[in-house]
Amino acid sequence: MQAQRVQAAPLALLNAVPGLRLRVLPGSDRCCGSAGIFSALEPAMSRAVLETKISSFAEATPRLDIVATGNPGCHMQIGAGLRAAGLPIQVAHPVELLDWSYEVGGVYGSKE
Repeated sequence: MQAQRVQAAPLALLNAVPGLRLRVLPGSDRCCGSAGIFSALEPAMSRAVLETKISSFAEATPRLDIVATGNPGCHMQIGAGLRAAGLPIQVAHPVELLDWSYEVGGVYGSKE
């Protein structure tokens, strides 16, 4: 959502997932510190930016189960930050959440 400013479509998709309680956290539109090769070129600054993002997840009430991002760099950066912080929060692509809802809803049918 950050660089391309695409926000409405992914949020509409997530809002359509039955049983999903969507929360858009303050600062969710801010960078996680990955930004292409930024994390490799400026690792200390990248970690500082990531710390802010991870802190917002840690302080969220009720506790988060999943953080959704459509950006592969953000997925890796946030996942690493959550693991380093010892937070039991998953990271998923929005389409993975849709896939999970299809499976739970029986859309794929029996595997027999």
